[in-house]
Amino acid sequence: SLQSSYNLYKLIKEKEALEKILKKEVLGVRFHCLSYAPKITSLNLEKIGFKYDTTLGFNEKVGFRNGVAFPFHLPIYDLTFSSVLELPLVIQDGSFFDFLNIDVNNALNIILKTLETVKKYNGFITILWHPTLTKVDLCNRWFEVYKEILGILKAESCFVGTCRDIYEWWKKRENDIFLSNKF
Repeated sequence: SLQSSYNLYKLIKEKEALEKILKKEVLGVRFHCLSYAPKITSLNLEKIGFKYDTTLGFNEKVGFRNGVAFPFHLPIYDLTFSSVLELPLVIQDGSFFDFLNIDVNNALNIILKTLETVKKYNGFITILWHPTLTKVDLCNRWFEVYKEILGILKAESCFVGTCRDIYEWWKKRENDIFLSNKF
């Protein structure tokens, strides 16, 4: 919910409710409408034991909110870093039709340029595509864009997975680098 990004009690209750429904541990989160309270959220995620977050991105545009196309550990505002891994949100459908108000072709051009930038730097991104929209014709056109994105990623032999898959891959990589002393 919108309030759970800054309300520890609400976040705990929502996580517990979801775990009860799923019958498994919830490792990560993305807050609704990208709600994030910088001095509170990362600390709360750490306290509760979340492993990753995918909230830090833009609602109103496509791009690298934190200046990186790579996972990173969330800062805590006592000059330390959280164990929570941020999987930065770079592209979401709502940016195009809720804020930028551009057509499918222009959106696809922006997406292709963004993917080229990520490829150039061997980067990583998360893509948020909402499964339902209120306007059926709009939904169909944007779903075609999503399918085209997946086709591009497949053609480029990119690793595509759930956030949980990516978190697990990253943690293994982090551990391998640390154990090999190759920093």
